[in-house]
Amino acid sequence: MADAVWEFGRDGTFAFTTSDVRTDLFPLHGTYQVNGSTLAFSAHGAAANAGGSAHAELVGTMDLSADPRVVRFRLITGAGYGAVVDDQRFSSARGAAYGGTVAVATG
Repeated sequence: MADAVWEFGRDGTFAFTTSDVRTDLFPLHGTYQVNGSTLAFSAHGAAANAGGSAHAELVGTMDLSADPRVVRFRLITGAGYGAVVDDQRFSSARGAAYGGTVAVATG
């Protein structure tokens, strides 16, 4: 996540993106709230086509009192695909969850 971009707008909006990800899901968009020295955020993205659907969700907190800022997050992704070929039904689904703690450079 060294190349990730975390954007927090003054109006409470939040966006997250990084490289080598699906452009139909990312950037993720959502909101954030500040309570004391903790910023809590949530963002999601979804995509669908005739063959399936995919989603991604990012939730976490940022410690505003730390220098550099410390983010604890969880990224959950999933996708499902299906088709009917010669009256045979085929389907597949997958999901993954990633979590961690990162130090964020401001700029």
